[in-house]
Amino acid sequence: MSQEDYVPDPAAVPSGTLATSILSQRDLSSRIPINFVTHPTVTLKSVCFADDRYEDNAIRKCLSNLLATGYRRILLDVYWNPLLAQWSICPGAVPAIASNPASSSSEQTRSAAQTTGLSLSDLPTSGVVARGLPTAIVTTVPNVKLQRRQTTDTQIPDSSSSSASSLTSDSESAQPTEVADSPSLFQVGPYQCTSTANINLIRDVFEDHFVNTGNNLNATLKYLIINVHNAELLPDQDGDSGSTPSLTTISRALNTTLSPFIYTPALLQEQRANLNASWFTAPFDQQPDTLYFRYGVNSSGIASTTDGWPSEGYAELIEAKRILIGFGESSLPANQYDTSLDDLIIFPPGSLTSPREVAVSSTGAVTSGCLFVNTSLSPLSINDSFVIPSSSSPTFSTTSGVLHNTTTSLSACGISPLLNTTLSNTSAGSDIQPYRSFVRASIWSWQSDQPASSPNNTQNRCAALNITAPQGRWEVAACTSRLPGACRIANQPYEWTLSTQRGPYDSIPRVCPSNSTFSVPRTALENSYLRATIARLRDDPNDGSLAGLEASLIAGANGDEDLRRRDVSLPDTFPGPYPDVAASDTSSLHLSTYQKRQDADDILIWLNLNDLDVQGCFVQGINATCPYTPRAGEASRRVIVPIVAAVIVFCLAGLTIFVKCAANRAGVKRKRRRKGLGRGGDGLGEYEGVPS
Repeated sequence: MSQEDYVPDPAAVPSGTLATSILSQRDLSSRIPINFVTHPTVTLKSVCFADDRYEDNAIRKCLSNLLATGYRRILLDVYWNPLLAQWSICPGAVPAIASNPASSSSEQTRSAAQTTGLSLSDLPTSGVVARGLPTAIVTTVPNVKLQRRQTTDTQIPDSSSSSASSLTSDSESAQPTEVADSPSLFQVGPYQCTSTANINLIRDVFEDHFVNTGNNLNATLKYLIINVHNAELLPDQDGDSGSTPSLTTISRALNTTLSPFIYTPALLQEQRANLNASWFTAPFDQQPDTLYFRYGVNSSGIASTTDGWPSEGYAELIEAKRILIGFGESSLPANQYDTSLDDLIIFPPGSLTSPREVAVSSTGAVTSGCLFVNTSLSPLSINDSFVIPSSSSPTFSTTSGVLHNTTTSLSACGISPLLNTTLSNTSAGSDIQPYRSFVRASIWSWQSDQPASSPNNTQNRCAALNITAPQGRWEVAACTSRLPGACRIANQPYEWTLSTQRGPYDSIPRVCPSNSTFSVPRTALENSYLRATIARLRDDPNDGSLAGLEASLIAGANGDEDLRRRDVSLPDTFPGPYPDVAASDTSSLHLSTYQKRQDADDILIWLNLNDLDVQGCFVQGINATCPYTPRAGEASRRVIVPIVAAVIVFCLAGLTIFVKCAANRAGVKRKRRRKGLGRGGDGLGEYEGVPS
């Protein structure tokens, strides 16, 4: 590469509790199909170009900061510029006033890299941008790489016989005004733009980001949703240049260097058609959870699905893919640009986004549109795939507290929060802090100051849900505390109960009711259903039912205050598991008739998550180990195995020598016996015959 394109500010890189919460939340959802996982979403136009200035370095900085901070879904508006025959980021049509040799050189360098079969496992990790995690984890990053499974580039039809990104074509249109002190920046109507502020620049930032985060500690799956428009022409500009968008497909521009990283529609269809040869071959930790999609098995025993999606663990760690690209809205006439030309690379409109009407109160509480329902416990009961607030939803308040409440409420409702406005009157390239706060608020698992590090290695290393925290978020607690535990019923995503007894963290697996296991939520909705169960079990069924908790969910902060006013304590032991109720039936469970306790631990529920192995590395299972650090046993095995092998070889060699020596000694004795008989038999010694 001719230059660095991924250039985040140090403040944009998550550190401390934010870094730990992002990593642990990503790992928890590694088996969940990607269409059911919520992520912070942002429109680039609102947070990077509110001042209508489209300059290359500013674009690099803004997008880099957003990617580094934790925005996983990027909504990008691109504009067909007929004067340059390219897809521009600038809404105004910049004419080809000057070429950019540096850009051309960079393009050649990147194309050469693509021909080498570049894939994620080949990428260097020495330049990884660490997330501020504990040193024991961060120092091992360069030694941990993603697996490579498929490196074949997806080929797309070439419908153009000329260069798709020429910057040297002649134009007889009026020259825009050059901006003072900015030689490459031009005033085009209300916009200030460079001729190189195009989709290639966005592509290059993504590519460099993937290179710099190409390991299983920092890698995350990104989504690029592209809205397409026509660029605005000045009154005296002639847009009839003979060049049409269909001659310069968006997929062709993006696939040039992103091909190794793109999870494509073609790959999805191939994997859906034969799950036996794709998702079901992956290790369990990366296999998509089959309870989140429908699949069938034909007479040949081949499983297939029509609506399933891979999990992030599968896409990243098995396929080494980092991005899905899809079309959003289009203002182009259907006969001007046919998006089906991009079907092999870019998902059709509506595939990666499912806009939903959402309404919020003046305090930021979701009042309608929440995906939490009280009629079904199946994730397949409603269309909650890739859900974001629709563009027709009311504009959310940008007041800090209200925006925070709205973001947390949307996440708890299973809706990816969408940021489509400028915060603090500044772009994400100039000041990332307000945009970082939005990411923090979108975390559905941990509270804002959690998981807090513990000065004592034996304390506060186990995760617990706090029923009084906003949306039932988590915190760390002393593992020896006696608390009830969260138990998942029959491995179902949304069905939960509580342990039959209180106990320290390591005792909970033994006291979960039959047909249930000690577990932890993996998505925002799973956490909401667990919180609903806790409320139902602790209160009167009429108040703590699923319907009742749905009301508290959409009440936002007020609902949480309601819970704080309740007596939310639990008895020390519960009848086994509950009187006259089957273990799998939680429809009428409540604890209002049980003896109450009055202590601080009454608000906490154990979750199957801890960092007992390495502080800051949260894993499921009491004896689970951190996957991001080399195990001491591995180092020992690397030493012990050669020693054992050497000892075995030495013993075999010694045994061989011993056998040979014994055989030689026996032969000598036989020879001596023959000689002795000759001397003693005739007194003439050994007879030597003479040939006749």
